[in-house]
Amino acid sequence: MEQFHPPMSSRETDVLIEIANSSTEFWVQAAIDQARAELTKGGIPEEYERQCLQEWKEQWQQEQIEWQKQLEANETADYTVLQRINILLSAPFIIAGRRNVHLSVLELKEENYKKMVPQRIALLLAGSVLWVVIFFAINEFIEFQTRKKIEKVDITEWEKRYYGSDSLIDESRSKEAEVKNDSSKKMVPADR
Repeated sequence: MEQFHPPMSSRETDVLIEIANSSTEFWVQAAIDQARAELTKGGIPEEYERQCLQEWKEQWQQEQIEWQKQLEANETADYTVLQRINILLSAPFIIAGRRNVHLSVLELKEENYKKMVPQRIALLLAGSVLWVVIFFAINEFIEFQTRKKIEKVDITEWEKRYYGSDSLIDESRSKEAEVKNDSSKKMVPADR
């Protein structure tokens, strides 16, 4: 005789009724037979079995009705403003699988959230673009601040050591100014 864990003799009556009345799709035939034998051995009347099965069937039908109502309600459900903001700001983390906010696109489809599916996709795309823009803006700001600091640095001491005298420094600066003026004149479009 095949042994099951836990043994059929230690299982509750409702579980035995469920196994004994199931098919080989869910349980092997030996388990079904052992459950039936335990019910017979325990003196459980067939009327009680039928009553339990009927109650379970009614419960299952009621759950199916409620599930259908929920699916219909889900069809027109919408994200709240806070949920939208959360998804928008968390987009890269959601896409990377590091954060979970509400349901995934596949879960939304499975649960009939027809309105939320395109909203979520749009929010994830917009959030990703937002983070890219923020990243580049911060990078540009840092570079701008660095350039400002560099331009403010006084290098006259270095110039004196490098060029040797103030007249050479003045000459070098006037050449730099001429180069800047020449390049700015070249960029100005000619009048027609």
